[in-house]
Amino acid sequence: MSDDDDFSPENQLKRLEQEIADLEPSVDEARRRVGNRDEGTGDQEDYAAAMTEINEQEAVLDTLRERRDALREKLGR
Repeated sequence: MSDDDDFSPENQLKRLEQEIADLEPSVDEARRRVGNRDEGTGDQEDYAAAMTEINEQEAVLDTLRERRDALREKLGR
């Protein structure tokens, strides 16, 4: 496989799909942790930091999904 093959749209699509598959479970788990926290435990700063992290990870996922969808369209999939 040449270096050009590494950057082919098909390989880029595979890498994006793998990144999405790797990131989705961690975002879901973070949402569960925040949603399951007992009332009164932890402080608002911890909660805010966790929510910020979740929002940032979701933004990354959105970007990856947009890139994936654009590549799928380019490849006619």
